[in-house]
Amino acid sequence: MKKITLLFALLITSLGYSQNLVSNGDFETGDTTGWSGDAAYVVTDGDNSYNSADVTTAGNPYDVNLSQVLSITSGQTYTLRFDAWSDRDRTLIAGIGLNESPWTNTIETVNLTSSSQSYVLTLTANFGLANSRVLFDMGAAVGFVGIDNVSLVENVAPPAGTPEVLQDFEDGGLGEAFAGALGSIVADPETGGSRGDVAMLTASSSGAVYQGINIVLNKNVQLTSSKTMEIDVYSDAAITFAPKVLGGLESAPASTSSATHTGSGWETLTVTFDKGYDNTVPANGVYSQFVIYYNWDATASNFLDPAVDRVFYVDNISGIGAVAPPVATPPSAAPVPPARNAWDVISLYSDSYTQTAITQFDAGWCGPNSVSEVQVDGNSTLAWLSNPCQGITFPAVDASAFTNMHVDLYIEAGTDLTSKVFNLKFVDTANNIFLEVNNNIASNPPLVAGSWVSIDVPVNLSTFTTLNEFGVTSGNLNNIAWYDNLYFYRAATASVDKNNLLNVSLSPSPAANDLRISAQSIIENVTIYNILGKTVLNAKINKKEDMINVSSLDTGVYILKYTINNAVGTMKFVKE
Repeated sequence: MKKITLLFALLITSLGYSQNLVSNGDFETGDTTGWSGDAAYVVTDGDNSYNSADVTTAGNPYDVNLSQVLSITSGQTYTLRFDAWSDRDRTLIAGIGLNESPWTNTIETVNLTSSSQSYVLTLTANFGLANSRVLFDMGAAVGFVGIDNVSLVENVAPPAGTPEVLQDFEDGGLGEAFAGALGSIVADPETGGSRGDVAMLTASSSGAVYQGINIVLNKNVQLTSSKTMEIDVYSDAAITFAPKVLGGLESAPASTSSATHTGSGWETLTVTFDKGYDNTVPANGVYSQFVIYYNWDATASNFLDPAVDRVFYVDNISGIGAVAPPVATPPSAAPVPPARNAWDVISLYSDSYTQTAITQFDAGWCGPNSVSEVQVDGNSTLAWLSNPCQGITFPAVDASAFTNMHVDLYIEAGTDLTSKVFNLKFVDTANNIFLEVNNNIASNPPLVAGSWVSIDVPVNLSTFTTLNEFGVTSGNLNNIAWYDNLYFYRAATASVDKNNLLNVSLSPSPAANDLRISAQSIIENVTIYNILGKTVLNAKINKKEDMINVSSLDTGVYILKYTINNAVGTMKFVKE
């Protein structure tokens, strides 16, 4: 049986506000009913039938077309889905329009190979014709093309409050897996299944108990009046996992639920966010993020400990969709920090200073995607999302001589700050010590709403000789806070800048294609990080001077870390 997604099932059988316009798009009748064209006929292979276009003479205007007449509305968008393959690499033209003069149409070109691929085309009709058809054209080519599972849906917005599929993985949809988990887009694992693309989620017994993945929803999900969602899940063993909604708008609280599968293949599971497991509360509001934790203990209502190896598959995540509101940002950029010697600053995030090398900038201690980088008046700034904490990890640095901590914080105007906090935590795991700086309306300086607050306070780091982690905690400033210029500093000293000592230079800056690095000693290797600490380039140098090709990097500010005679230093450069 061919795939009918939950979305199509809802639309066709119950709601009636949109439907598949194509008859016999899976060719299961075993004949050409509904189809015509010079090379159109149906082949049955086992339990599957498909259209086989075997063209011996090139140049047919349209080799395969839907003889069923369609009424197409000008300016309306349509989604055309189909599977196709060929006896050789070739292009195929697909779309909607007339298969007769004047050949008015809306079409796209796809690349075919010998293996069957699923194609999804979004077509905006530039014409309004009552006698249009779905069209496939092989152009001036001969040979074989197979076509199957053709559907055409007019993209009509569902009524407010109607459940809809928010992710079916036909166009991707997997965000970042974290804490040892893996995720990938694969074909339907069911024998003879025809669901198209699904998400394969792989848990590892060597990963953290909270391992999981962030799923990208095509719309926000509304969990106010109804707190339920549905997920199609495939597993050959009984499992329990924990879905979680994050990114709550207007401070909607994060909420974790639990879902249990019996191990009998594909099942549609109903998930209700009304309990609030894992130190969360029942959902109430609109959410922009959806996370699945792979290992959950339904009996203990907590993560399985230890984690276990398992593989399961998900498809068709549905709920009440909500259009995302415009993303707010502060009205102005954060204040520019004063000029300081590079050796007197340890910078974790700032355009003004060279950033220390970062291992992870969003370590996932409380789940993934704690912050997102945005531009405010052309200045890179971090927007706080929904997770209660952000983890930053980096190679150990000696912070014992640094005396002050700084961060610039903006909280959305009109926010009631009575119970709001923005706490910062230094961690030295080797010495097993930590220091937390708490910020609220009673701290000095106090938190305020509607303007930038420069939190610049003395800290005692005299024992932090191997500082390697930093935490930011703000469980109740979801989507209404931004920060910049997170760094530690000391009074100006006469210490020698390591870059100057080794005579390391970078040029030009900004760099467009090639970045020249030189030093008075052999440069062993370099690593380039983006402003969020992600590695974007590694290179072995083993000479005193070399050119590094940075043409593939996006425009922005980068940190270059180099190693010379076992000494490690960092420098900032700009890619234009």
